[in-house]
Amino acid sequence: MDEKTNRERKAILAEMGRITQMAGGALSEEYRSRGRGKRALGPYYKHQEWIGGQNVSRRVGSEDAESLGVGIAERKRFEELAARFVALTIAASGKAAPKRKLAKVKSRLGRPGKG
Repeated sequence: MDEKTNRERKAILAEMGRITQMAGGALSEEYRSRGRGKRALGPYYKHQEWIGGQNVSRRVGSEDAESLGVGIAERKRFEELAARFVALTIAASGKAAPKRKLAKVKSRLGRPGKG
């Protein structure tokens, strides 16, 4: 691995280390209609996350929404850094991911004993 790549990898790890909070899922802002011609109510915040194979949704107060939003943004940043680190490491190792050969699908038609 060359020195430039090694420095870049170390910088990525250092930046990952500066991330102090993370949160899963997504945060959305919603408004409720009060009827025709009336001002909408809100914003209301909804935090959605996949837990145990299910989409779990909960309302979040405005006082918690900001820190939750920061945690989600920090998690996304960490994921981007991790992807960059992996790509650099693969490129530096000189080995591309092997191409998988597609398995030939044999037709059952015309095979003795089948059908």
